[in-house]
Amino acid sequence: MQGNYLDALAMVRVLGKPDYLITFTANPSWPEILAALRPGQSPHDRPDIVARVFHLKLQALLHDLVAEGVLGKAVGWTWVVEFQKRGLPRDHILLIVASADKPRTPADIDARVCAELPDPDDHDAAELLHIISRSHVHGPCGVRNPSAPCMEGGECSKGYPRKFSEATTMPQAVYPIYRRRDSGRTIEKNGHVMDSRDVVPYNLLLTRKYGAHINVEIVTSIRSVKYLFKYTYKGHDRATLEVGFDEITDHVDARYVGPAEAVWRLLEFPMSGRSHSVERFVMHQAMGASSVHELLNFHRI
Repeated sequence: MQGNYLDALAMVRVLGKPDYLITFTANPSWPEILAALRPGQSPHDRPDIVARVFHLKLQALLHDLVAEGVLGKAVGWTWVVEFQKRGLPRDHILLIVASADKPRTPADIDARVCAELPDPDDHDAAELLHIISRSHVHGPCGVRNPSAPCMEGGECSKGYPRKFSEATTMPQAVYPIYRRRDSGRTIEKNGHVMDSRDVVPYNLLLTRKYGAHINVEIVTSIRSVKYLFKYTYKGHDRATLEVGFDEITDHVDARYVGPAEAVWRLLEFPMSGRSHSVERFVMHQAMGASSVHELLNFHRI
């Protein structure tokens, strides 16, 4: 994971910072999954089907981003698959687009990313509203649900609910402040009223096509590059287990593997990928500063 992280940074040195962070999570209610189940089965009973369908959907999404240029002409990308604690596969994609297609203004951002509930009275948006309601509404958390898993120190660790905003702004932060107008549109989730302040940003075309959680974030700051790549290459979930009760309690720092991940690895599906090959030069002995500088000049894509 550390090697892949450094390889990705080498790409940034040549191609520039990523423009998009896209998080794609499997939807266990995809028709392709449900159609393959036997009577009485649920998606959790068939991790093999979940893994195979997500693999196909991921390849289709990468094709849309890279070959079709849905978010602009792609010049570089990396992606990493991980698995949620509940077992569903999820993919993080960092995408670099050509200079002419980079989102530079609030209008560019609004054309690619939405953070509002669709209008329920719009016939064309009825299906989209159903998808957003099921997969793109965070929480409830905060005062509505203080025991939510995202709560830390009495506040949501993800920053929800966000504030209403009449227009998109681009502060020097990782992501913009997306437009979230107070339109009065609401939905009900788990007995709580939710509005656009709870919506996870998405792309209209991708969300409608794949019917799943596809969080699309626009990267605005070069200072976020290290954070983003460390986030995507953070590695597997782990847990600390107590295995002894002697005077010095033993602990094992262990990684746990869910059924979907086990199937994914048995089928030898790739866990990560990138657009460019990076040559690694291994240093076998101590080197002076000038030698290191010369070596870095030869580190190339």
